[in-house]
Amino acid sequence: MKPINLFILGLALGFGSCAFSMAADKIVMPTCGISAHRGASRHHPENTIPAFKEAIRLGVHQIEFDVKMTKDKHCILTHDSRVKRVTNGTGSIKNMTLAEVKQLETGTWRREKFTGSGVKMPTLREAFDIMPMNIWLNVHIHHASEELITAVATEIVRQGRQHQAFMAVGSSDAATAHKVDPKSLSAIWAARGTARATSTRRSKKVLSSFSCSIMWHRQRTWPS
Repeated sequence: MKPINLFILGLALGFGSCAFSMAADKIVMPTCGISAHRGASRHHPENTIPAFKEAIRLGVHQIEFDVKMTKDKHCILTHDSRVKRVTNGTGSIKNMTLAEVKQLETGTWRREKFTGSGVKMPTLREAFDIMPMNIWLNVHIHHASEELITAVATEIVRQGRQHQAFMAVGSSDAATAHKVDPKSLSAIWAARGTARATSTRRSKKVLSSFSCSIMWHRQRTWPS
């Protein structure tokens, strides 16, 4: 069977001490913990600012989100290639400008309380603006172009988030990301159920911390 490359970190519960803090001179990252898949997406619209803020309020240790690229080359947070499932509109993200995407409401489909609330798909930059510096960020990019991988990697570096952001991508995309910043940018990928990290020590440490998530996802993704 042909190898399959895709992201491997998902909703996870680690073991041991999961405390994390932020000192004045050093950011201390969690060594294990709970990951919020697309934010607090059970009761909030997925991949939106309200979902992320609720996850942060609840004290999660990692937030996972998905990134796509608009027609005019903006990084927008959404899982699907098309907007129909999560908004009040139709069409493909790649064929829409950022202005067109921002006209859509992404709250109505999930919960009545978000109907008419004006919740929009955030850009990657808007998401980073509300993220704490001391939780892991699992940036999931699937079916991506080299242009999108490069744009996301560049924004991570521009925002100074290399210490906490992991790009969950295919193996060839990981190589593309590392061209942007080979010393500090990290990517995690998997081939036929075996999760692998880039060579940085930090990547391997965090991959191990969420290993229970890796096994859970693997068992449900590949046939024996």
